[in-house]
Amino acid sequence: VFSIVPVGRSSFFNLCVCTVVKAYINIVAEKSTLRKLIKAAQEIAQECYSQQNPLQETLKAKLSRHKGVHPSQIFLGNGSDEAIDLVYRIFCEPNTDNVVAISPTYGMYEVCADINAVEYRKVPLNANYQLDAQKLLAATDCHTKVIWICSPNNPTGNDLDPDAIKQVLTEFDGIVVIDEAYIEFAGEPTDSMRFVKEGRNIAVLRTFSKAYGLAGARCGYAITTRVIADLLNKARSPFNVNLFAQVGALAALDDHEHIVHSVAMVNRGRRQYEAFFESKGLEYVPSHTNFILVDVGDGVDVFRKALAKG
Repeated sequence: VFSIVPVGRSSFFNLCVCTVVKAYINIVAEKSTLRKLIKAAQEIAQECYSQQNPLQETLKAKLSRHKGVHPSQIFLGNGSDEAIDLVYRIFCEPNTDNVVAISPTYGMYEVCADINAVEYRKVPLNANYQLDAQKLLAATDCHTKVIWICSPNNPTGNDLDPDAIKQVLTEFDGIVVIDEAYIEFAGEPTDSMRFVKEGRNIAVLRTFSKAYGLAGARCGYAITTRVIADLLNKARSPFNVNLFAQVGALAALDDHEHIVHSVAMVNRGRRQYEAFFESKGLEYVPSHTNFILVDVGDGVDVFRKALAKG
Protein backbone atom coordinates (compact mmCIF):
# COMPACT_ATOMS: atom_id res chain seq x y z
CA VAL A 1 0.00 0.00 0.00
CA PHE A 2 1.49 3.32 -1.00
CA SER A 3 0.89 6.73 -2.52
CA ILE A 4 1.96 7.92 -5.96
CA VAL A 5 2.13 11.36 -7.52
CA PRO A 6 -1.08 12.35 -9.37
CA VAL A 7 -0.90 12.19 -13.14
CA GLY A 8 -4.47 13.02 -14.11
CA ARG A 9 -7.25 12.54 -11.60
CA SER A 10 -6.99 14.28 -8.26
CA SER A 11 -8.36 11.66 -5.89
CA PHE A 12 -7.04 8.35 -7.18
CA PHE A 13 -3.53 8.20 -5.84
CA ASN A 14 -3.67 6.83 -2.34
CA LEU A 15 -3.64 3.33 -3.66
CA CYS A 16 -3.34 -0.29 -2.78
CA VAL A 17 -1.64 -2.90 -4.92
CA CYS A 18 -3.79 -5.90 -4.11
CA THR A 19 -2.48 -9.41 -4.83
CA VAL A 20 -5.28 -11.13 -6.68
CA VAL A 21 -5.26 -14.48 -4.94
CA LYS A 22 -3.77 -14.99 -1.50
CA ALA A 23 -3.06 -18.63 -2.30
CA TYR A 24 -1.30 -17.75 -5.54
CA ILE A 25 2.18 -17.95 -4.05
CA ASN A 26 1.36 -21.43 -2.81
CA ILE A 27 0.20 -22.80 -6.13
CA VAL A 28 3.64 -24.09 -7.07
CA ALA A 29 3.72 -26.23 -3.94
CA GLU A 30 0.38 -27.78 -4.92
CA LYS A 31 0.96 -28.34 -8.63
CA SER A 32 3.29 -30.26 -10.85
CA THR A 33 5.97 -27.67 -11.56
CA LEU A 34 7.50 -27.95 -8.09
CA ARG A 35 7.44 -31.74 -8.25
CA LYS A 36 9.13 -31.66 -11.64
CA LEU A 37 11.62 -29.09 -10.37
CA ILE A 38 12.54 -31.19 -7.33
CA LYS A 39 13.00 -34.27 -9.50
CA ALA A 40 15.14 -32.36 -11.99
CA ALA A 41 17.19 -30.78 -9.19
CA GLN A 42 17.82 -34.19 -7.62
CA GLU A 43 19.00 -35.55 -10.94
CA ILE A 44 21.35 -32.62 -11.52
CA ALA A 45 22.65 -32.37 -7.94
CA GLN A 46 25.37 -34.94 -8.52
CA GLU A 47 26.84 -32.65 -11.18
CA CYS A 48 27.27 -29.68 -8.85
CA TYR A 49 30.85 -30.63 -8.03
CA SER A 50 31.89 -29.40 -11.48
CA GLN A 51 31.65 -25.95 -13.04
CA GLN A 52 28.50 -25.36 -15.09
CA ASN A 53 28.54 -24.54 -18.80
CA PRO A 54 28.64 -20.73 -19.00
CA LEU A 55 27.00 -20.69 -22.45
CA GLN A 56 23.56 -21.78 -21.10
CA GLU A 57 22.89 -23.58 -24.40
CA THR A 58 20.19 -26.01 -23.22
CA LEU A 59 17.87 -23.37 -21.76
CA LYS A 60 18.48 -20.94 -24.62
CA ALA A 61 17.65 -23.66 -27.14
CA LYS A 62 14.38 -24.47 -25.40
CA LEU A 63 13.43 -20.82 -25.08
CA SER A 64 14.22 -20.28 -28.76
CA ARG A 65 11.77 -23.03 -29.70
CA HIS A 66 9.10 -21.64 -27.39
CA LYS A 67 9.46 -18.05 -28.64
CA GLY A 68 10.32 -18.63 -32.27
CA VAL A 69 13.66 -16.81 -32.25
CA HIS A 70 17.29 -17.88 -32.71
CA PRO A 71 19.25 -18.78 -29.54
CA SER A 72 21.69 -15.98 -30.38
CA GLN A 73 18.87 -13.50 -29.76
CA ILE A 74 18.46 -14.56 -26.12
CA PHE A 75 20.17 -13.27 -22.98
CA LEU A 76 19.70 -15.14 -19.69
CA GLY A 77 20.08 -13.15 -16.51
CA ASN A 78 19.96 -13.35 -12.73
CA GLY A 79 16.37 -12.15 -12.91
CA SER A 80 15.42 -9.55 -15.51
CA ASP A 81 16.96 -6.97 -13.16
CA GLU A 82 20.41 -8.01 -14.36
CA ALA A 83 19.45 -7.19 -17.94
CA ILE A 84 18.15 -3.78 -16.80
CA ASP A 85 21.46 -2.96 -15.14
CA LEU A 86 23.51 -4.20 -18.10
CA VAL A 87 21.56 -2.00 -20.52
CA TYR A 88 22.81 1.03 -18.59
CA ARG A 89 26.38 -0.26 -18.35
CA ILE A 90 26.60 -1.07 -22.06
CA PHE A 91 24.70 1.74 -23.75
CA CYS A 92 24.83 4.78 -21.43
CA GLU A 93 27.73 7.10 -20.67
CA PRO A 94 27.66 8.07 -16.97
CA ASN A 95 26.96 11.74 -16.22
CA THR A 96 26.23 12.38 -19.91
CA ASP A 97 23.41 10.23 -21.26
CA ASN A 98 19.81 9.92 -20.15
CA VAL A 99 16.89 7.50 -20.38
CA VAL A 100 13.14 8.13 -20.56
CA ALA A 101 10.44 6.09 -18.84
CA ILE A 102 6.73 6.16 -18.13
CA SER A 103 5.66 6.99 -14.59
CA PRO A 104 4.65 5.32 -12.37
CA THR A 105 6.40 2.11 -13.37
CA TYR A 106 8.78 -0.58 -12.14
CA GLY A 107 11.25 0.97 -9.73
CA MET A 108 14.41 -0.86 -10.84
CA TYR A 109 14.75 1.27 -13.97
CA GLU A 110 15.34 4.32 -11.80
CA VAL A 111 17.42 2.45 -9.21
CA CYS A 112 19.82 1.24 -11.90
CA ALA A 113 19.92 4.71 -13.47
CA ASP A 114 21.03 6.15 -10.14
CA ILE A 115 23.64 3.44 -9.64
CA ASN A 116 25.07 4.07 -13.11
CA ALA A 117 24.92 7.89 -12.89
CA VAL A 118 22.44 8.20 -15.77
CA GLU A 119 19.74 10.89 -15.82
CA TYR A 120 16.28 9.33 -15.48
CA ARG A 121 13.42 11.28 -17.11
CA LYS A 122 9.85 10.47 -16.06
CA VAL A 123 6.85 10.99 -18.33
CA PRO A 124 3.51 10.59 -16.47
CA LEU A 125 0.86 8.25 -17.80
CA ASN A 126 -2.38 9.97 -18.81
CA ALA A 127 -5.65 9.90 -16.87
CA ASN A 128 -6.44 6.45 -18.29
CA TYR A 129 -3.03 5.10 -17.21
CA GLN A 130 -1.84 4.91 -20.81
CA LEU A 131 1.41 6.19 -22.25
CA ASP A 132 1.39 9.31 -24.41
CA ALA A 133 3.77 8.55 -27.26
CA GLN A 134 4.20 12.18 -28.24
CA LYS A 135 5.12 13.26 -24.70
CA LEU A 136 7.45 10.30 -24.30
CA LEU A 137 9.25 11.16 -27.53
CA ALA A 138 9.30 14.88 -26.66
CA ALA A 139 11.24 14.06 -23.48
CA THR A 140 14.14 12.61 -25.51
CA ASP A 141 17.17 14.42 -26.90
CA CYS A 142 20.46 13.52 -28.56
CA HIS A 143 21.72 11.98 -25.30
CA THR A 144 18.71 9.69 -24.77
CA LYS A 145 19.88 6.13 -25.26
CA VAL A 146 16.96 4.08 -23.90
CA ILE A 147 13.19 4.30 -23.45
CA TRP A 148 11.69 2.00 -20.79
CA ILE A 149 8.14 0.66 -21.25
CA CYS A 150 6.56 -1.87 -18.89
CA SER A 151 3.46 -3.62 -20.28
CA PRO A 152 1.47 -4.86 -18.48
CA ASN A 153 2.67 -2.05 -16.28
CA ASN A 154 3.76 -2.31 -12.66
CA PRO A 155 2.10 -0.93 -10.50
CA THR A 156 -0.98 -0.02 -12.56
CA GLY A 157 -1.48 -3.56 -13.89
CA ASN A 158 -2.88 -2.58 -17.29
CA ASP A 159 -1.70 -3.30 -20.82
CA LEU A 160 -0.31 -0.27 -22.62
CA ASP A 161 -1.60 0.77 -26.04
CA PRO A 162 0.29 -1.24 -28.70
CA ASP A 163 -0.19 1.52 -31.28
CA ALA A 164 1.50 4.03 -28.96
CA ILE A 165 4.35 1.59 -28.37
CA LYS A 166 4.72 1.08 -32.12
CA GLN A 167 4.89 4.86 -32.61
CA VAL A 168 7.70 5.11 -30.06
CA LEU A 169 9.58 2.28 -31.77
CA THR A 170 9.15 3.88 -35.17
CA GLU A 171 10.21 7.40 -34.21
CA PHE A 172 12.93 6.80 -31.60
CA ASP A 173 16.45 6.05 -32.84
CA GLY A 174 17.73 4.48 -29.63
CA ILE A 175 16.82 1.26 -27.84
CA VAL A 176 13.29 0.59 -26.58
CA VAL A 177 13.08 -1.92 -23.75
CA ILE A 178 9.65 -3.47 -23.22
CA ASP A 179 9.35 -5.25 -19.88
CA GLU A 180 6.78 -8.04 -20.12
CA ALA A 181 7.22 -9.67 -16.73
CA TYR A 182 3.46 -10.24 -16.43
CA ILE A 183 2.75 -11.11 -20.05
CA GLU A 184 1.55 -14.65 -19.36
CA PHE A 185 -1.45 -13.16 -17.55
CA ALA A 186 -2.25 -10.85 -20.47
CA GLY A 187 -1.90 -13.46 -23.21
CA GLU A 188 0.51 -14.08 -26.06
CA PRO A 189 1.63 -13.48 -28.76
CA THR A 190 2.37 -9.79 -28.46
CA ASP A 191 3.38 -7.18 -31.02
CA SER A 192 6.74 -6.86 -29.25
CA MET A 193 7.88 -10.28 -30.49
CA ARG A 194 6.95 -9.30 -34.04
CA PHE A 195 9.03 -6.14 -33.63
CA VAL A 196 12.00 -8.26 -32.53
CA LYS A 197 11.65 -10.48 -35.58
CA GLU A 198 11.51 -7.36 -37.79
CA GLY A 199 14.97 -6.44 -36.50
CA ARG A 200 13.98 -3.26 -34.65
CA ASN A 201 16.11 -1.83 -31.83
CA ILE A 202 14.03 -3.48 -29.14
CA ALA A 203 14.71 -5.70 -26.16
CA VAL A 204 11.82 -7.64 -24.62
CA LEU A 205 12.29 -8.65 -20.99
CA ARG A 206 10.60 -11.77 -19.60
CA THR A 207 10.91 -13.67 -16.31
CA PHE A 208 10.19 -16.98 -14.62
CA SER A 209 9.31 -15.12 -11.39
CA LYS A 210 5.60 -14.41 -11.98
CA ALA A 211 3.30 -16.90 -13.72
CA TYR A 212 5.93 -19.65 -13.55
CA GLY A 213 6.21 -19.22 -9.78
CA LEU A 214 10.03 -19.32 -9.58
CA ALA A 215 10.81 -15.89 -8.09
CA GLY A 216 13.43 -17.28 -5.72
CA ALA A 217 15.31 -18.98 -8.53
CA ARG A 218 16.20 -15.59 -10.08
CA CYS A 219 16.01 -16.40 -13.76
CA GLY A 220 14.96 -13.82 -16.33
CA TYR A 221 15.74 -13.29 -19.97
CA ALA A 222 15.80 -10.79 -22.80
CA ILE A 223 14.80 -11.45 -26.40
CA THR A 224 16.34 -8.93 -28.74
CA THR A 225 18.50 -8.45 -31.83
CA ARG A 226 21.60 -10.60 -32.18
CA VAL A 227 23.80 -7.51 -31.80
CA ILE A 228 22.21 -6.42 -28.52
CA ALA A 229 22.07 -9.98 -27.17
CA ASP A 230 25.74 -10.46 -28.01
CA LEU A 231 26.67 -7.31 -26.08
CA LEU A 232 24.58 -8.37 -23.06
CA ASN A 233 26.17 -11.81 -23.06
CA LYS A 234 29.67 -10.35 -23.29
CA ALA A 235 29.04 -7.99 -20.36
CA ARG A 236 27.51 -10.52 -17.95
CA SER A 237 29.52 -12.63 -15.56
CA PRO A 238 30.19 -16.17 -16.86
CA PHE A 239 28.03 -18.02 -14.33
CA ASN A 240 25.31 -15.43 -13.70
CA VAL A 241 22.42 -17.94 -13.70
CA ASN A 242 23.13 -20.89 -11.44
CA LEU A 243 22.57 -24.50 -12.47
CA PHE A 244 19.49 -25.05 -10.29
CA ALA A 245 17.80 -21.93 -11.68
CA GLN A 246 18.36 -23.17 -15.22
CA VAL A 247 17.01 -26.61 -14.36
CA GLY A 248 13.97 -25.00 -12.76
CA ALA A 249 13.32 -22.88 -15.82
CA LEU A 250 13.60 -25.93 -18.09
CA ALA A 251 11.11 -27.83 -15.92
CA ALA A 252 8.74 -24.86 -15.93
CA LEU A 253 8.82 -24.57 -19.72
CA ASP A 254 7.91 -28.27 -19.97
CA ASP A 255 4.91 -27.84 -17.66
CA HIS A 256 2.38 -26.06 -19.88
CA GLU A 257 -0.49 -27.42 -17.76
CA HIS A 258 0.80 -25.53 -14.74
CA ILE A 259 0.89 -22.19 -16.57
CA VAL A 260 -2.62 -22.68 -17.94
CA HIS A 261 -3.88 -23.55 -14.45
CA SER A 262 -2.06 -20.65 -12.78
CA VAL A 263 -3.29 -18.04 -15.24
CA ALA A 264 -6.87 -19.36 -15.12
CA MET A 265 -6.86 -19.30 -11.31
CA VAL A 266 -5.51 -15.76 -11.19
CA ASN A 267 -8.07 -14.59 -13.73
CA ARG A 268 -10.89 -16.06 -11.63
CA GLY A 269 -9.54 -14.43 -8.51
CA ARG A 270 -9.14 -11.10 -10.27
CA ARG A 271 -12.77 -11.14 -11.36
CA GLN A 272 -13.81 -11.85 -7.76
CA TYR A 273 -11.81 -8.87 -6.51
CA GLU A 274 -13.22 -6.63 -9.23
CA ALA A 275 -16.77 -7.66 -8.30
CA PHE A 276 -16.02 -6.90 -4.65
CA PHE A 277 -14.54 -3.48 -5.44
CA GLU A 278 -17.53 -2.60 -7.59
CA SER A 279 -19.96 -3.68 -4.85
CA LYS A 280 -18.14 -1.37 -2.43
CA GLY A 281 -17.88 1.53 -4.88
CA LEU A 282 -14.08 1.36 -4.96
CA GLU A 283 -12.35 2.60 -8.11
CA TYR A 284 -9.69 0.35 -9.57
CA VAL A 285 -7.56 -0.01 -12.70
CA PRO A 286 -8.60 -3.00 -14.87
CA SER A 287 -5.65 -5.36 -14.61
CA HIS A 288 -3.89 -7.86 -16.87
CA THR A 289 -1.60 -9.10 -14.07
CA ASN A 290 -1.84 -10.98 -10.76
CA PHE A 291 -2.52 -7.76 -8.83
CA ILE A 292 -4.98 -4.88 -8.97
CA LEU A 293 -4.40 -1.20 -8.24
CA VAL A 294 -7.35 0.10 -6.23
CA ASP A 295 -8.21 3.42 -4.59
CA VAL A 296 -8.70 2.79 -0.88
CA GLY A 297 -8.57 6.43 0.27
CA ASP A 298 -5.73 6.87 2.76
CA GLY A 299 -3.45 4.05 1.66
CA VAL A 300 -1.05 4.31 4.59
CA ASP A 301 -3.90 4.24 7.11
CA VAL A 302 -5.47 1.19 5.45
CA PHE A 303 -2.11 -0.57 5.47
CA ARG A 304 -1.59 0.08 9.18
CA LYS A 305 -5.08 -1.15 10.04
CA ALA A 306 -4.62 -4.29 7.94
CA LEU A 307 -1.23 -4.89 9.55
CA ALA A 308 -2.79 -4.59 13.01
CA LYS A 309 -5.26 -7.33 12.07
CA GLY A 310 -2.49 -9.61 10.96
